Amino acid sequence: MTTQQAEANAGKRAPTAEAVALIAVPSGTWRESGNWVTARRIAQNVAAHGWRAEACPADRLAARVAQGGVHVLHAIHARKSGVEVARVAAEAGLPYVVTCSGTDLAVDLAEPKARKAIRRAVRGAFAVTVFHENAAKVVRAALPDAAGRLLQIAPGIEELPGQADRAAFGLSEDEFVLLLPAGLRAVKRPDYAIAPLDRLRERYPEIRFVIAGPVLEEETGQALRRLAAERPWVRWLGGVPRERMGALYRSADVVLNTSIHEGLSNAVMEAMRIGRPLLLADNAGNRAAASADALYFKSPDDLLAGGERLVQNPWLRRRVGHAARLRAMRLFSVEREAAHYAELYAWARESGASEAAACDGER
Repeated sequence: MTTQQAEANAGKRAPTAEAVALIAVPSGTWRESGNWVTARRIAQNVAAHGWRAEACPADRLAARVAQGGVHVLHAIHARKSGVEVARVAAEAGLPYVVTCSGTDLAVDLAEPKARKAIRRAVRGAFAVTVFHENAAKVVRAALPDAAGRLLQIAPGIEELPGQADRAAFGLSEDEFVLLLPAGLRAVKRPDYAIAPLDRLRERYPEIRFVIAGPVLEEETGQALRRLAAERPWVRWLGGVPRERMGALYRSADVVLNTSIHEGLSNAVMEAMRIGRPLLLADNAGNRAAASADALYFKSPDDLLAGGERLVQNPWLRRRVGHAARLRAMRLFSVEREAAHYAELYAWARESGASEAAACDGER
């Protein structure tokens, strides 16, 4: 099935009785991580198309399948979830779908053992999905056997509720707030912006840098906490509950992303949907999300220059924030995403398990 066929058929093929899909996410990950947010969003919205979907950690997948009543498996992250999904699918005789969500393409494919595991996992999949064309190009080059089963499905994003409330986050109205929403792990580089913002504060002392996200890698967390302790203008909030993130986004003047790699960042898309101006690391995932509707940096000097433009120019902030909001509303539809996955699940269920799956799963 091609992307064009999925577009044409989305939402037309509804199951005649209750159908169940399990959406596997990497085990042991933060419940507000991008993979979890993606899985829960899909699970919630495919219900409108006759599917009951459940988000499930990969290490609990086999036990849930053993309870019965499952028709399709769906892995979010080709290595961290896909390997176990392939194994369970082979044992249970179930079809499955693999979504390449970010570091599986940007990091794991460069490591021989991980690349072999990904190839085995996707070989038995009914379909492989990616979020954007740059990711599709990586899959075609690195996993050519999957090219004929590759679909590009843009994630959906909903506007988070909540009103700006700086006092609730320990911020004052006269500060210029740059927000980095990210779990503390090396790929996110949560301390990257501190040195250039140190320099920028020499001219704009009202700058405040706020990081929202839990410690996911202790070494990265320790480094960030040490730097923050030395700078009263840096505030680490820890993990912020999702129901408060809308208020936090709206309390920021600018939203940052400093990641080395991104699939398609839910945080970036959430900020876009709310209309926040963005200052983003120049990587393929961020470009796919925001295109020209953001400022980008490749170096600390670039970040300093982009930050200064945004501090100085409220009209620029309004323009890029408004353009980002319109782009998010146009491209990242939860209804369209759900229709595509419901259609894909229905096709997979009808086709049944792939014979290739029997030899692809491995722990």
